[in-house]
Amino acid sequence: MTTMHLSFYRLALLYATVVHVLFPTRNCVAKAVRTHQVTLSAFPSTSAPEKPSARAKLSIPTAAHTPRPNGESVACASDRISLARRSVPAVLVVPHTAANGTGFIGAQEAGGQGDAEEWRPIQIRAFTRDLNDPQRFCTAAGDRRVSFLGDDVVCDASSVLTLRKKRFLLERALPLGIKMHSDRLAVRPVDANVALPELESICAAFSVPPEHFVSNPAVADMYVYVGAMQDASGALAWATTCAVLNDGRPFAGVTNISPWHLKETEEVVRTVTHELGHILGFMSNYFRNVDALKKVTTRGGMDRYIVDTEHTRRVTSEHFNCMNVYGIELENVGGDGTAGSHIDRRFVADDLMTQRSIGGRYTVFSLASFESLGFYRVNYSCAEPSLWGLHSGCGFFHNECFVNGTTEYPDVFCSRVPVQGDESCTHDRLGIGYCNLFEYTQDIPERYRYFDNPRLGGEILADYCPSVGLSENRSCEHGNSEEMHGSFIGKGSRCVRGSDLRYKEGAVTAACVEMDCADRILRVRVLGGEWQECPEGKSVQPKTNGGLWSGSIICPRHADVCARTECGAFVLEPLTPQENDMEPVSAEIEETHPDVPNESSAGAVEGAESEKPEEVVHDDVIPEDAVSEKSAEDSGTTESTWAPCLRHLHSAVPVLFIVFVVYL
Repeated sequence: MTTMHLSFYRLALLYATVVHVLFPTRNCVAKAVRTHQVTLSAFPSTSAPEKPSARAKLSIPTAAHTPRPNGESVACASDRISLARRSVPAVLVVPHTAANGTGFIGAQEAGGQGDAEEWRPIQIRAFTRDLNDPQRFCTAAGDRRVSFLGDDVVCDASSVLTLRKKRFLLERALPLGIKMHSDRLAVRPVDANVALPELESICAAFSVPPEHFVSNPAVADMYVYVGAMQDASGALAWATTCAVLNDGRPFAGVTNISPWHLKETEEVVRTVTHELGHILGFMSNYFRNVDALKKVTTRGGMDRYIVDTEHTRRVTSEHFNCMNVYGIELENVGGDGTAGSHIDRRFVADDLMTQRSIGGRYTVFSLASFESLGFYRVNYSCAEPSLWGLHSGCGFFHNECFVNGTTEYPDVFCSRVPVQGDESCTHDRLGIGYCNLFEYTQDIPERYRYFDNPRLGGEILADYCPSVGLSENRSCEHGNSEEMHGSFIGKGSRCVRGSDLRYKEGAVTAACVEMDCADRILRVRVLGGEWQECPEGKSVQPKTNGGLWSGSIICPRHADVCARTECGAFVLEPLTPQENDMEPVSAEIEETHPDVPNESSAGAVEGAESEKPEEVVHDDVIPEDAVSEKSAEDSGTTESTWAPCLRHLHSAVPVLFIVFVVYL
């Protein structure tokens, strides 16, 4: 063999070695390094070109809660987020019985989900590593941070993450928000090993446990990564999906809850529930992908999108008592994070998935929407009641809220400019408030002008239809009695309107009273009074001793005050005070949090096995079956992350030996 031939074979062997040994090893190491840098990586530039991928992708908007100018919370208006529409890669899934060369197969090749008849309450795990890194939240006023959206943030005092706020998020808001879904939604469990794809954009800014990027048994049906950073726009909360299964069902997502909003209220719990709903798939592109999104012309000649399926048409028809209906109307105002990704507020204002909900109830409308996606079975017996237009007929659905300044639905809509002392009941009778009828600084759109004054109307998201909004501290069950003259505050209390009603010589236009729903005829008891029957639609004089009351109350419909869900009442237990509650969270403070109790969601879906429905995984708690060795993690790496690289190098040793011999 000539010297030239020998040189040629040596070069060919060297080329093969580089291509098949060194390049794959380099890529493997690079991927492992990227995995460990995910907690420190800066928010990616929006100008960077998107990498092409062979994985199945869905284009999904991001949703957010933002505050109104007057400080009142507004649900999910994230049109400011420039990365609202982006591609969502599929999770790599490998069934336990698979035996291919690499150990991975594409999500489109294997679903990894169980038998079609095997459904269970959805299990959601929340991972909160970003609540333990002081660079990921505010520790003092004046701190400078980079938000998860890549914005420069100067922290204010109200956005400091205190130990108590963190406890409320970990021990109340997240577990209860997760349970709201696990009580009502069921999925086919993922019976497979899963590995997250490389995350991009917003998702890449969150701290994801490195072991989630390599093949491991799925420890839940959905992974949620949680942050608590002040938002530059003042948003209360936002969320988005990060990865999906082969059938399109969301598997992983992220959410951020601004600390200034972390008040210990039911509203915050329902805000968390709302954001989880977006991760579960309540976004316009998901509905479009399953061919459930239609455009129709609605009242007033307005074109809007609807979720139009047999499920949504059925619940809409039953709720409004109207056969001539289409599906559920979606919001048509706002940017990508609002329009099309929320239930329209004029259509139903008290549903969980409206843009700014009055009550945030998990009604049949949210349930039917999730069922329409095809990923979930839903438990309608756990639907929370909605009184918005209940059994009002086709006119409520098809006609304008006001015609010539008058309405056929005074229990829902109002037309009195609010003045001090002129209070009324909210439509759901859960509290007292004022008519949110405003005079705008300029004429409102002509199609929404219901009054002679062209600048008079309600909130924009409600198609300018005014309704009574709940005033602060005026909830019938949790309000401040000092601010609610003549009202009984407590469980089961509901609002009634008065007619020439007075309590201790003070006028009362609306009051909260006790309700007894045991019999067909409603029984009520005013503050300081006696139980008495209150026939629907009749006016009765309160029974009292000592002449505390005069005038009469107008008896509500039995269905309006006695509707209950089979899943029981929403219970928010107060946190136990601790000495360091108001201290900011810091890495130097030793923190421990108990696991979420192992509760079962009985009857969440008929026929489904009772499973642990929810679990919050804290920053210092890692599922045992999702990590190889704790000591490896303590050293800054995990065996499961670097093992593929080491195995590849080990298998390459014989090849390298042959190359060495040839060159000798």
